[in-house]
This record gives sequence, structure tokens and C-alpha cells, in this order.
Amino acid sequence: MYFFKTISEEVYLFQKIFSKYKKTMKLILVSIFTCTAAILQAAGGLLPGIGYFLSPLATAPILLCSAFSIPFGVMSYSLTIMLLLILQPSELIIFPFTTGLLGLGIGASFSFFRKRISIIAAGAIF
Repeated sequence: MYFFKTISEEVYLFQKIFSKYKKTMKLILVSIFTCTAAILQAAGGLLPGIGYFLSPLATAPILLCSAFSIPFGVMSYSLTIMLLLILQPSELIIFPFTTGLLGLGIGASFSFFRKRISIIAAGAIF
């Protein structure tokens, strides 16, 4: 079955490439992911119609950052919470407990698990 196959090797290749970057480049990438996640999450309050469809996309930058490196994913998650405190405090209840935590959990599961079913299960638990 499809769900019992292993994930492709691109995730581990990205982690290897990311580990070769200098600390400055890693922090710049984390800040870009953080700003993107904060803007997408705040879109629900700033653009009332279409913004509610853009708001769930804030999971993707946190997921990518966590898939590259778990400590940098946690850093991006916490910095996004701080940015949302400034930009859109009403979204501060939604992001830390749903959108951001889901991205953090799925991104971390890419580092720990190789089977697709276990990554899906980790996402369902988070």
C-alpha cells in the first residue's frame, strides 16, 4: 500500500544541505519562514473574506522549518507567536494551539519517522 512506503530521500537531503549552511544563513531562513507564517496567520483578521482561506497555510512555513531542523523549527514557532502578539493579537489563541503546533509536529515527524503512515499518525495526534 501507498501509506506503508517510505518517504523519499529529499527530506534527508534537505537536512544535510541545511546543516552545511552558516549560522547567519540559517537565521535568515528562519526569519523568512517566521514572517511568512505570521503574515499568513494574520490574513484572517486583516482580510475578512479571503483571509480565512489563507490562514491555514501558515502551517507550511513552520513545517518546512521544522523539517530542516527541529531547534530552528521551535525558534520559528516561538518567533511567529511573538510577531502575532504585535500584528494580530486576536489570532494568538488560534496559532499556538492549532496551526503552529500542527506544523511543528509534522515537521518534527519528518525527522523521526520514515514511513508515511507514522508521519500521518503524528500529524493526527498533534
